[in-house]
Amino acid sequence: MSVFVDQTLLEIEAETSYATLAMADVTRILYWKPNGDHGYFTATVSGTKLIYQIDDGDIDQKGIWHFQAYWEIAGDKAYGSVKAKYFAMHL
Repeated sequence: MSVFVDQTLLEIEAETSYATLAMADVTRILYWKPNGDHGYFTATVSGTKLIYQIDDGDIDQKGIWHFQAYWEIAGDKAYGSVKAKYFAMHL
């Protein structure tokens, strides 16, 4: 999927396939920018998906972005597969 640098009308969804996600204490979508910088977006839960609405300034680099689901339940950490990959480009 292609998106544009500085685009804001975009939701990132990360599927977890775990029914117990509603009990998660921490829900994040981890990201890796094209230059190797990394961090996370605090996500909301929708069924077995983690969702984050992109905000102004979030997509700030051109190139391939990688996203991964991450959550914690009672201190136990869990990760989804790195599946969502976006190519951000300039107009």
